[in-house]
Amino acid sequence: THLCPWGGGPCTILSADGAGQICAGMREHLSDATVQQRGCEVLQAMCRHGGTETQRMILSVNGPRQVLAAMAAHPEDSQVQSQACDAVRELAAADAEKGQ
Repeated sequence: THLCPWGGGPCTILSADGAGQICAGMREHLSDATVQQRGCEVLQAMCRHGGTETQRMILSVNGPRQVLAAMAAHPEDSQVQSQACDAVRELAAADAEKGQ
């Protein structure tokens, strides 16, 4: 299963500090809705499929904060909002599972 919707796979993303690079790209291109949509999409997929260590990595690079920044920067963009909500849901589910 590919975590990256435009190619690449889990090993590629994770071995290159994927979460950190994704969040950095999202910070650097906050005004670009496509970057924000794709970034949220990949963080969501990483969280869903990557396991506990990946979820910790996303949290350690302030992934949730970046997802919220994307939502705030693009309040009228339904694609950004949808992908960001999916990412928040996955991050919340991961946090809930960690607490059980």
